Amino acid sequence: MLRIRRAQWVALARPADDRLAEQLAAIAARHWAEAAALPAPARLERVRAAVDRARALGIDDDRDVGRFVMIDLALGAGFEVERAWARAILADERLPMGDRVARLKARAHGELG
Repeated sequence: MLRIRRAQWVALARPADDRLAEQLAAIAARHWAEAAALPAPARLERVRAAVDRARALGIDDDRDVGRFVMIDLALGAGFEVERAWARAILADERLPMGDRVARLKARAHGELG
């Protein structure tokens, strides 16, 4: 029987996540002046880091990863650790991850006004 370890899955997913990060960085640059103001390599690195953090949290759906990245760009890198409300939402295992990300988005909108 063939076994694929977690590290191997991560390595296999890397090219897809790189493409996703490139797409999200382009979207951010088109819609947010702050993101557009960053040099392209810095913007892409910031988005890649957020994609990696989203995946580490167990966010598997690319659309939810995109939402997480946009929240990260709006609230700041590490918002999911620095803000108690974000930690609480992400820790609520009663909810599917998609619902948790939706709650993050709603709360972030409230924070931003």
